[in-house]
Amino acid sequence: MKDNKAFTLIELLVMVAFISIVSATVFYNYNVSDSYFSLERSAQGIGQEIRIAQQKALAGIAHTSDSNGYGLYFDINLRDQYNVYENRDEDPRYNFSKDGVVKVLNFPEDVRIENLMRNGFPVDNLSISFFPPGPITYIDDTASDSIGEIVLRVTDRDDIKKVIKINNVGGFEIYQP
Repeated sequence: MKDNKAFTLIELLVMVAFISIVSATVFYNYNVSDSYFSLERSAQGIGQEIRIAQQKALAGIAHTSDSNGYGLYFDINLRDQYNVYENRDEDPRYNFSKDGVVKVLNFPEDVRIENLMRNGFPVDNLSISFFPPGPITYIDDTASDSIGEIVLRVTDRDDIKKVIKINNVGGFEIYQP
């Protein structure tokens, strides 16, 4: 019997197939986890902007002399962005013609707003405003017993979502439904 130390063609094909399957699985999961981290960063970014708006309202920081509060504005028709605004009138809701946009924040291209809710009901837009001295928190135009929810999702996966839920005292939580 010969002592043959070479690979057969079948052994070589089996190894190539095995390496291909493992590589395809790893690269597919890499894309999913990358999208998940984009979603997580976006949700945490909204939470950070909520805290900054609260702090500015509490400290009375103003970009203009007629500023009286800060807020975040979400619109279901603008699913890839949201505004941080300076409230310049007594209406706590975002007013396009009166309030000043401090900055427009865009989501990564694989993250979008799926839904906006106020007290469990879908809405087309959502304003979250903070006014001194508390800061007093308004969800749209209500300062008591109101809850706002922003639902974000990965664009190519319906099952990967994050919810940012804010209550009328300014507390918020970020969770996966």
